[in-house]
Amino acid sequence: MSEKLFRYRGVSVVVDTTETAEFDIALHGVGPRDLEAIHRSLTTVILSESDRSVGPVRIREIAGLDIAFLTTREADRIVITIGAIQPPSADDPMEEVLNRIGVIAMFRGAAGV
Repeated sequence: MSEKLFRYRGVSVVVDTTETAEFDIALHGVGPRDLEAIHRSLTTVILSESDRSVGPVRIREIAGLDIAFLTTREADRIVITIGAIQPPSADDPMEEVLNRIGVIAMFRGAAGV
């Protein structure tokens, strides 16, 4: 019976990064253990009540870093695209950075623009 209730069962979740996020990883020395924690957090709990939002972008603190990401759909999988990885800053929160530079600017690598 449940076969008829859902179009897809067990939809996979994948995580992508933009060029900006890759620069952030290198700049902030984000190591394999932290990258695994980020991946695990995003794929296990896609949308968390503790996420902060700026328009369509969600920000989650993971492994002591603010992770800015978009969640989209691609056929039979959910794609989480990380646009930025920054240490949290009380003086310049990620939300203010996103508002200043614009969401599109941060995620331009994801769209190939």
